[in-house]
Amino acid sequence: HGRSLAAAGCSFVLFAQRAAADAAIRALNNVHSMPGWRCPMQLSLAKGEEERTEAKLFVGNLPKDLGEEGLRQVFTPFGEVTEVFVMMDKATGLPRGCAFVKFGLMSEAKRAIESLGGKLMLPGSNEPMVVRFADNKPSAAAAASTAVAAPAAANSAI
Repeated sequence: HGRSLAAAGCSFVLFAQRAAADAAIRALNNVHSMPGWRCPMQLSLAKGEEERTEAKLFVGNLPKDLGEEGLRQVFTPFGEVTEVFVMMDKATGLPRGCAFVKFGLMSEAKRAIESLGGKLMLPGSNEPMVVRFADNKPSAAAAASTAVAAPAAANSAI
């Protein structure tokens, strides 16, 4: 179909820690050129990763009678739970069946996702819990950082 097997000049690199991704960007962005490139490569965090700074989880499919303390007990085995917010129905004042849980460390949040997400069904619930990182907002949670390396626009013509 006319597609070339030549490299497109863009790649993703997964770093275990955000600090390592930041260091690579500082050291290489607009400084280092790859063989055959006319301009230095440009590095940045992948779209959405720059906002990921908190270990905040969304938790769904919770029993309607589970409060903050009960939810804290479910998540405490995975690390330091720094915040629990159970969403309440404004009309009834009862829990809506979903909440947010924040951990002190990203590794603790990841452990909770791996151990509980889609696996644990609490008494009073019809389905296993949904456990995932909360949607990104300027101050939302995050996983491992990804740096993107791409040649400057002039390199794409090579």
